[in-house]
Amino acid sequence: MFRPGSRKLTFPGGFSCYTHGLFGEPSLIYTEIMVKQEYFQHGLSVAGARCVLDVGANIGIFTLAVKQQVPEATVYGFRADPGDL
Repeated sequence: MFRPGSRKLTFPGGFSCYTHGLFGEPSLIYTEIMVKQEYFQHGLSVAGARCVLDVGANIGIFTLAVKQQVPEATVYGFRADPGDL
C-alpha cells in the first residue's frame, strides 16, 4: 500500500514494492528469500502446494517466491500489525 513518504523499490526480475521504512530491510528480506532461498532449506518446500498461508506477511516477497515456484497456488498473506496497513 502506498503512503505519503513511501519509496518504490524495484528488485531484479522486476518485483516492485513500496516501503515506508529503511531501504535496507526490504533488501535484506529480498536477499534472504529470493537470492539465498533461506525459507526453502532443510526440506521445506511448497512444491505441489495448493494453498499457502503467509502469517506475518511483510512486503510480499515470500508470496512472490511461492508464486514463482507454484504459480497455481493460492497465497493468503496476513499482517497483524495495524500500523503496517
